[in-house]
Amino acid sequence: MSTISVPLKPQQEQFIAAMIKSGRAANKAHAVRYAIDMLREAEVVPKDELAQFMAASGRDILKVIGPISKKDYGYYENL
Repeated sequence: MSTISVPLKPQQEQFIAAMIKSGRAANKAHAVRYAIDMLREAEVVPKDELAQFMAASGRDILKVIGPISKKDYGYYENL
């Protein structure tokens, strides 16, 4: 395993410290490796595949809550 030196913004360092304090990461290196793994996984799902999933999820939600009428749209526009 190689080692690199990366300058961090104060907010990034605080976030890493919070991850360690909460137990989500064992140490700084673990937190950074975890973040890189999450980024890699996020990029694995092609955007068109994600869009298809979201569209299917929307259809499933409509099956549960029923169709949305034009009257309902007006309610949400005024929030």
